[in-house]
Amino acid sequence: MLRFARRDDRFSFTDALWRSGMADVLTRTVTVFVKGAFLLLTDVRDSQGRGKKKRSTGGVTGVRSEQTVTTTRHSVRETRLKRRAEGAALAVAEHISLLLRCVLPITTWFAYFMGPPISALRVGVVSADMDDLQRLGRCAATGAYLAVKARQLFVTGVGVKESFLTYAKKITDKTGFGAGTTSSTESEIEAASNECTVCCDVFEDPVTLTCGHVFCEKCVWEWFQRSRQCPLCRAVVAGNSCGAIEHGDGATVAFPYVF
Repeated sequence: MLRFARRDDRFSFTDALWRSGMADVLTRTVTVFVKGAFLLLTDVRDSQGRGKKKRSTGGVTGVRSEQTVTTTRHSVRETRLKRRAEGAALAVAEHISLLLRCVLPITTWFAYFMGPPISALRVGVVSADMDDLQRLGRCAATGAYLAVKARQLFVTGVGVKESFLTYAKKITDKTGFGAGTTSSTESEIEAASNECTVCCDVFEDPVTLTCGHVFCEKCVWEWFQRSRQCPLCRAVVAGNSCGAIEHGDGATVAFPYVF
């Protein structure tokens, strides 16, 4: 059974490693199950939504090809935005898991450092000078450990905060490119010679960034998964909700948090 260690607990270094390691494995396993359940529920919801759309359009015939293309474009954009929102939600779960994995070992190692020394348990009596020296060493080790953990908890807590802010921006961003990005006009397309500089092909659903450069919507979308800068002038043009999401791929950090 896993429980919080108390200061008067008596255990060795290997016992402390075992306790903190098992707590880390349990937290990691729960995180994996939570992510899997979230993805499963999301997939079921999307499948039901697609089924309703098919039933609602099943009896419609003779739809103009232009309307069909427009609907397809909106559907593709909607799918991209959903995937980005899912990635942001997975990142929130992972950052919370990392925060818990940083907190759980503290009580175990605090009890180990501040508990009675192993020599005192075995011999039964220790001289006063040796006891004071060991107590001083335990206090110094505990202080150093807590200082390191305080910094680690601060960094992890900032990561949790940023993941929540990113998720909030993802679910409110309707374009996926941030504010300022618009569909390109005919004059802007002609000025860009009707050729995307990313795929080196004719524009497909061109969009104009805030810096004035024109790209295919698909090309600039894929570019913004890695960077928030314009592919040409390198100016930061994408919103904060764009760019790579830390831990947004659904993977769980395998590195053990045993200290």
